[in-house]
Amino acid sequence: MNRILRNLIIYLLAVFPTIIVVHLLINYYPNTGLGRIVAIPIIFIINTLIIVAGIIIQKISRPYLSTISWLVLIITTIFVAVSIYPQEYGPPVIEQIINRWFMA
Repeated sequence: MNRILRNLIIYLLAVFPTIIVVHLLINYYPNTGLGRIVAIPIIFIINTLIIVAGIIIQKISRPYLSTISWLVLIITTIFVAVSIYPQEYGPPVIEQIINRWFMA
């Protein structure tokens, strides 16, 4: 039971950045039409699969590689959330973010 609780806490900590990013995307890019109804569950399903793979990799990797793998995992889940999030009109969200941050 202790191992299950530990893995659940790890999952919740790993999915927390995804929740924050999805919340920010909903607030800053609301023009999604009905695509958001489909996209948000898909984002959480894909990110859950990535996080479960990370939990499995953590068990078989060395401690110093575990930290690096979690950092890569969190960045990957954030990228997945931003890249899948729909936009009804205008350029995709990832393109708008790149234009706003790097082309300004």
